[in-house]
Amino acid sequence: MYAILYIVAMVLHYKGAKMDRVRVNAKYRFNPCGWDTVVPCQGMTAKAGDVVKVINLPMAPKANTMGQCYIEDMAGEFAGMVSVHSLDKL
Repeated sequence: MYAILYIVAMVLHYKGAKMDRVRVNAKYRFNPCGWDTVVPCQGMTAKAGDVVKVINLPMAPKANTMGQCYIEDMAGEFAGMVSVHSLDKL
């Protein structure tokens, strides 16, 4: 079962040219791909097409560590942890 989910996630992950790194405090459009479509972060409030901002949290890994980053919505509320490949430049 997990092997099938992994294959589906990898196919979705490579759906197009995506960025490899993001900048903290920069704004991006959230377009879920890979694991963000199969198994989203629990409590994820960001929806596809939302404009989000990349943040660093205290006592947490910095953005781009293992291809992940934390995001918040434009209201300043924490939205979740996502793959950097799920973020598109505005």
